[in-house]
Amino acid sequence: MSQRVTSTLGVRTSYDKLSRWYDLLSGPFESGWRELAVRRLNIAAGESVLEIGCGTGHSLVSLAVAAGRTGRVYGVDLSAGMCRVSDARVKRAHLSAARVIRGDALALPFASGQFAAVFMSFTLELFSAGDAAQVLGECRRALAADGRLGVIALDWQEHATVITRIYDWAGRRFPGWIDCHPIPVIDVLCGHGFNPTEVIRGSLGGLPVAVVIAQKIDR
Repeated sequence: MSQRVTSTLGVRTSYDKLSRWYDLLSGPFESGWRELAVRRLNIAAGESVLEIGCGTGHSLVSLAVAAGRTGRVYGVDLSAGMCRVSDARVKRAHLSAARVIRGDALALPFASGQFAAVFMSFTLELFSAGDAAQVLGECRRALAADGRLGVIALDWQEHATVITRIYDWAGRRFPGWIDCHPIPVIDVLCGHGFNPTEVIRGSLGGLPVAVVIAQKIDR
């Protein structure tokens, strides 16, 4: 598996440009996975929830509906363009309990222990191994003692498919066009303070995908 370093500036610029078209390009492929993961995260009314990499806001709306009027849901994204699209979607849905913030997952602008749940959809694999460790450390910090994490990610497996290997090679060859790289999701979460309690595997265009619900481990 490759360990590419993704430029923060490059990611932000790329997603600013993609923000108006992202749903057309990726929505039909990712929507089913997003809906499944939000259901399995099992958000209860009144809970406080954070989505990292909220993108165009589809999952943020679903999370806010589940948390209800007494809940509090925040979406964080590095891209100003994505934040604008997400914020507009939240406002159209009249969800006063949801708020979109432009911020960096490497240094979340929230108090420790603030959230019952954190959610990431096709976001963790944007980071290098070192940055992913820092992001998960920030997730642990922001989660309550019994907090849970929901992750959807491209999943690198020991016996990678030909499509996965081609995709990974293309990402190394053309990082400006392909910024996601498959990661060993379970190993990454277990290695950084989370205990997976549910794993659902499938594929996205031939690429292995994993939905993982994990519990924060008290250290």
